[in-house]
Amino acid sequence: MNWRTIVLGSVLVWITAAVAQAQYWGPYYHSSTYAEGVQRGAADIIRSAGQYNVRTSEAAKNWTEVQSRLYENRVKAAQSFVEMKNIQEAYRQSRRKPRPTSEQLIRMAKMEVPKPLSASELDPVTGKISWPLELTADEYAPVRSRLEALFAERAAVNGKINLNQYKAIINDLEEMKTLLVDRLKRKEVLPEDYTKAIKFIKQLRQQLRYNQ
Repeated sequence: MNWRTIVLGSVLVWITAAVAQAQYWGPYYHSSTYAEGVQRGAADIIRSAGQYNVRTSEAAKNWTEVQSRLYENRVKAAQSFVEMKNIQEAYRQSRRKPRPTSEQLIRMAKMEVPKPLSASELDPVTGKISWPLELTADEYAPVRSRLEALFAERAAVNGKINLNQYKAIINDLEEMKTLLVDRLKRKEVLPEDYTKAIKFIKQLRQQLRYNQ
């Protein structure tokens, strides 16, 4: 057997194996020419690009819808917050009592029973008076000075005052009260400041009874 016979036999074996493999895996389609292969590749690229554009458009549409829903949710949340604040404010307004008139304040002050002044409000040793803010106004200055002098005299004798001193204190307190009520009627004093001041005047007067 020469070398040609060996080569021919090898080729026949290879062809037989290739045919058998083709029969095993089945037929498959491939471009018969180079031009057809190029056309098919171009068509695949165009089809892929079209699918990409369609999917990109759908994704953009979905994102726009998501943003729109987020915006609507924010608007609804803001509206709910404003509505809740309005409801709370309306409730507070309904629970809030109107401010008393000057006549009501005067009437309530007359009914209140005052308590004794503390040592920080009326010093029992020196007779120094710590006036509430309203009674420190310039309008009260003259009567305030007279009362401070009278209470200093009272403290110097351990709270024992004569009838003339007692009447002088009562008269000055009444004058201070008249000034206070006039300022209230002219709306020159806040209701809460009036309440504190009138209470203090009554406590000063009551102090005379506690220490007479």
